[in-house]
Amino acid sequence: KEREEREKAKKKAAQKEKEKEREERERREKAKKAQEKMREKTSRQKQEPVVTGSARDRLRSRNSQTKQDMAAQARLEEKNVELRAKKLAELKERFSGKAARGDAKAGDGAQKLTRYKAYSSFDQIPKEVLSRPGRLYMDLDKEVLLAPINGCFVPFHARMIKNMARQTEGGVQFLRVNFFTPGNGKGVDDFPAAGPRRAYIKELSFRCEEAVNMDTVLRSFKEVQKRMKQKEDGGEVQQSTGELRRLGSFPCLRDLSMRPIFGTGRRSVGTLEAHQNGFRFNLSGGKDKVDVLYSSVRNAIFEPCEGSMVVLIHLRMKNPIMVAKKKTL
Repeated sequence: KEREEREKAKKKAAQKEKEKEREERERREKAKKAQEKMREKTSRQKQEPVVTGSARDRLRSRNSQTKQDMAAQARLEEKNVELRAKKLAELKERFSGKAARGDAKAGDGAQKLTRYKAYSSFDQIPKEVLSRPGRLYMDLDKEVLLAPINGCFVPFHARMIKNMARQTEGGVQFLRVNFFTPGNGKGVDDFPAAGPRRAYIKELSFRCEEAVNMDTVLRSFKEVQKRMKQKEDGGEVQQSTGELRRLGSFPCLRDLSMRPIFGTGRRSVGTLEAHQNGFRFNLSGGKDKVDVLYSSVRNAIFEPCEGSMVVLIHLRMKNPIMVAKKKTL
């Protein structure tokens, strides 16, 4: 009997323990469901903000601004498409040889290679060159490079040469001469025809153990380039020069600073005079002056000192003028 009573007591205790566990489990589930409901409510409140009158106005203005930005972006894309098509057409025309780079307009007076000739006859080649075969020679008077090729001197005008470069490899000197080619600064019509195609040379390389003659040729070529540039600048500037007709009494502005700077010092301070047919700027404390004819001015722009301490008078020239030995517009 005692054993049966003990077993009954154990069963009752086990049942009570199970009931407690079940109640604890139910309580936890209820608490978990309550937390989930609270989270859903909080997230719903965050997702559905209260829109007031001022907020509606801001949303409307933002939407209208977005539409304007989209329209501006569409216009920009259309413009980019037009520019891309124009650029592709220019590249196609350039590489097809119809026009040289920088010569998009017809009849603008571009320098053509066909206008230049190295020598009109064999007698014009310097005799000292013929007495020393196998050496490079730069003729400064004719602006010609004489290159020994297969035992003969072949003349190349300096206008055909793009650049020169000398380098040393293993104690041996190399001089590389790069020429203009179709689509790379010159047009196809500048080169002689060889059947359906054009004949041209891209580069030549010369090898020598001593660098003295190559350095001389390189210096002479740079001197020729400098002379050619001076001729071009002088021809352009000559078109815009003329005599300034001065007046007895003329208006003038004093203590002005001119750009580009010329003379000595960091600033060009002087007096601007207005005469019958042009301006004259006299540098203070010196004899340097710059004359600008009215007929040479394309645009004259006056900028008052609004939001700045500087008053500007900007002159845009039709043709370049020389200021401090430099060409400027």
